[in-house]
Amino acid sequence: TSAAQRIGLELMNVVRPARNARTLRILFLEDSALDAELVEEHLHGTGLPFALERVVSREDYLAAVRGKEYDLILADFALPAFDGMTALALAQEHCAHVPFVFVSATLGEEVAVEALKRGATDYVLKQRLERLPGTVLRALAEAAERAERRKAEEAMHRLIDDKTALLHELDHRVKNNLQTLLALIALEIRRCGSTDARP
Repeated sequence: TSAAQRIGLELMNVVRPARNARTLRILFLEDSALDAELVEEHLHGTGLPFALERVVSREDYLAAVRGKEYDLILADFALPAFDGMTALALAQEHCAHVPFVFVSATLGEEVAVEALKRGATDYVLKQRLERLPGTVLRALAEAAERAERRKAEEAMHRLIDDKTALLHELDHRVKNNLQTLLALIALEIRRCGSTDARP
């Protein structure tokens, strides 16, 4: 096996338990039916069950990212009436937590670097589709790790909020008890009527 295949196998072990082998939902922006078939064939190399939804137009893509949940977005870079950077921007706006991978024949190095700066997870050239399974597995593993980190941070914030609320409640009760105690002492002093009892 190649190094990429070995890495893919290791990443499968990370992704599978995190997702309990459920069917991955993949949105694929691609205008070529032939290229879509090739990509789908290579996706089987991940060893993960998946459902691929292909869209072609900006309208269908926008409706998908706005209204559905996906585990991964794959996108061609150059389409007749739509472009990959716009697709990436829309994904960042509506589902920034979903990994976004360009699968294109026309992605130059400078464009690829710019895409990564704007939030793309990775890219695969259509001439090198054998890289796709490893890239997808790595993207999913990184997304799962980020999700776990977000959950941990949210849990910590909830814990801090709970402890802060408890501290405020305790502070309130202590102040009330002190006021009650001071009122009782003042009452006792008045009852006593003795100057010796006064401070």
